[in-house]
Amino acid sequence: SKETVRFWNASAIRYPREDKNFLLFVEQLCSFSSLQFHWLTPDVNMQASDRFNINSQLEHLQAKYVGTGHADMNRFEWAVNIQRDSYASYVGHNPILAYFAIAENESIGREHYNFMQKMLLPCGLPPEREDD
Repeated sequence: SKETVRFWNASAIRYPREDKNFLLFVEQLCSFSSLQFHWLTPDVNMQASDRFNINSQLEHLQAKYVGTGHADMNRFEWAVNIQRDSYASYVGHNPILAYFAIAENESIGREHYNFMQKMLLPCGLPPEREDD
C-alpha cells in the first residue's frame, strides 16, 4: 500500500522508505513533532529539485508570514505570535469585535483599544535569557 506525505503547501509527493537522505531531511523538517517515519513506503526516488522546491517553499512561507516560525524560535516567541495574530484578527473582523463587546458589556471602541493594548505584551514580559 502507498501512503502520501504532505508538507505545508507543497503538492503531495510519494517517497521511498529506503532513501536515507530523505528520512534525514524529513526528520530535520519535522523535528518539532513526534512523527514516526517507518511507515513511508517505496514509490519513486526523490530528486534534488523536489528537495529544493520544499525548502524554498518553507523559506518563502517564513519570509512572508512571521507566525510560521523558524528553527531557533523559543516557546515564548511562538506564544506571542499566536496571541498577536488572534488579537489582530479580533480587531480586523468587526463582527467578532462586536461579539466581544457585547459579551464584556463594553463599547466596540473600548474593546478595540483593549485588544490593541494587549498586543504590546500579550504573554507578559519575556523570560530571562541564559547566556552561555
